[in-house]
Amino acid sequence: MLCLIVHYTWYLGLVFSHLSLGKGLLFVLMTQMICGFFLSIVFVQSHNGMEVYSTEKDFVTAQVVSTRDIVSGVWNDWFTGEHILPQCSILIDCNASGI
Repeated sequence: MLCLIVHYTWYLGLVFSHLSLGKGLLFVLMTQMICGFFLSIVFVQSHNGMEVYSTEKDFVTAQVVSTRDIVSGVWNDWFTGEHILPQCSILIDCNASGI
């Protein structure tokens, strides 16, 4: 929580110390919209079209079942980073655990 307070205090202080109130509000609105759009791209790529389950699963099973292992290029790897379980075979033995 402290990190968020420091981040937004620094961010808003920097914005409004260099821009007028109207331009500062527009800048904050636009940056939040652009960042939200980019974040939605990350979630859509890794979760679109995956199983929606109705029974409760343990954390690892839920992540493996509901996340796609997409093969991507350098730009996509840089932009999205590695997801929760990028290579199931390295982190856990999926066949042995029944996932």
